[in-house]
Amino acid sequence: SMTRTIYLLATLAGLVLPVSALAQPITSTKVIVAEGDPAPDGDGIFSALRPTTPLLNDAGQVAFYGAVRRDTVGGYDYNSGLFLGDGTSMTTIVRSGDSAPDGNGIITGFGYPALNDSGQVAFAGWLTDTTDGAIQGMYLADGTTLTEIARLGDHAPDGNGIFSRFHYPALNDKGQVAYWARVTGNIDGSNDNQGIFRGDGTTLTQIARTGTSAPDDNGSFSNFYMYPVLNDRGQVAFYGTLTETFAREGIFLGDGTTLTQIAREQGSTPDGNGFFTQATRSLPAVNNGGQVAFVGGVFYPTVGSYGGIFLADSTKLTLIAGSGEPAPDGNGTLSRLGDYSSGFPNVALNDRGQAAFLGALNGTTGGISDNFGIFRSDSTSLIQVVRKGDSTPDDNGIFRDFANPAVNDRGQVVFVGTLTGTVGGNSDDRGIFLYDDRFGLLTVAREGDDFLGSTITSLEFNYGGYLGDEWNGLNNRGQVAFQYQLANSKRGIALFSIQVPEPSSIALVSLAGLFGAAVYLRR
Repeated sequence: SMTRTIYLLATLAGLVLPVSALAQPITSTKVIVAEGDPAPDGDGIFSALRPTTPLLNDAGQVAFYGAVRRDTVGGYDYNSGLFLGDGTSMTTIVRSGDSAPDGNGIITGFGYPALNDSGQVAFAGWLTDTTDGAIQGMYLADGTTLTEIARLGDHAPDGNGIFSRFHYPALNDKGQVAYWARVTGNIDGSNDNQGIFRGDGTTLTQIARTGTSAPDDNGSFSNFYMYPVLNDRGQVAFYGTLTETFAREGIFLGDGTTLTQIAREQGSTPDGNGFFTQATRSLPAVNNGGQVAFVGGVFYPTVGSYGGIFLADSTKLTLIAGSGEPAPDGNGTLSRLGDYSSGFPNVALNDRGQAAFLGALNGTTGGISDNFGIFRSDSTSLIQVVRKGDSTPDDNGIFRDFANPAVNDRGQVVFVGTLTGTVGGNSDDRGIFLYDDRFGLLTVAREGDDFLGSTITSLEFNYGGYLGDEWNGLNNRGQVAFQYQLANSKRGIALFSIQVPEPSSIALVSLAGLFGAAVYLRR
């Protein structure tokens, strides 16, 4: 009957909505490289993997530093290199013993690398056997081409001095490399002996230099923190200090043509009722929209000191989370925001303007048992990702502490969490976890887990931090690269992936079922 048809269709319609309830994540983990594996060129086997890598790009490629043991007559020797793998193939980016691009010197070691979505790796390399005595260069490589960005002894772009030291690079998808450098042989001694620079192998650009004036002409730059960050527009964000002014610290954004002051000590807060204090001493994050996120301290004459997470561009400064703000679940209020363990608080930022950060809380119902968490915020909403005292996804223990988070353009947040009250005690009290708006918390990997016929005993994940988002183990596909060690002493690098059925396809399948049922009942 028609009544029966309508009733059954209504019942089946309940299976269609909500679609997200039908979409369950499918997770998998594959090994990228393990100690004992042959190097991709067949010259030796991997004997050690640096725990401060791996790095991951949106193509699912993992860059890592590896020490390689090579058999020799009467024994063996060691070599090292930077490598790129995806679980199917592996490429040697550069090996110690390779010649510098201009043939002047041999590369013998590597600083921390950066990786972009094209599979290019930027690094500071150490040199020997050079004709000019240079011991360091800044390079960009992809396994086929090795390009020199700059070299000790090269002149600064304005001709004032020569490079005498490089620090870790930042890298964007255009192949531009930003870095801090020390300069010697300059005009004004210690007053203009460092700067922030950007190069691509053809053009070298000065972003900012000590001794030059601030954008508002209030003081001159005296020092830069050595970790600039870079977006795909070529904009470089950095923290700098100034002299000849009471407003001694600030966050700046430059592209080689325009230098913008994002926030400055003694500068006004977004509402105009307070001013920034020296707690603007923060490591900024920058996204491809030109937005800069940072942890800021402010002072209000009416309420005193205050801390917050701020989001800014060249025209607007916005407070997106502040101390005193209620926690999303109503249990307590935010207090200290960002991680201060390095002396410089960090915040992670995606291209949607969402910032992820650590936060302490006051006035919670559990006191010290629930007074810390990870949060994600933008200009409209504050999300609680995880909270001290929350249960793990498998209910084996509760969270007691967190390391800095990473965030991707899906809004997914990855972090390392330490646990208490676990079945295995200190054998399963640490793990890597992923938060997703649809599915909540998922376990990426955990100490105590069975893996490759053994048990995981330790894990490492790079959140990016002061080196920027191109220096972490999370990509926009929801994949997570991490390093593991097993109880059988084997170590390696693995890639976790999450696949989610498309809601549209689930809905179509369900609607097809409805249509079929309706046709059947009309017969």
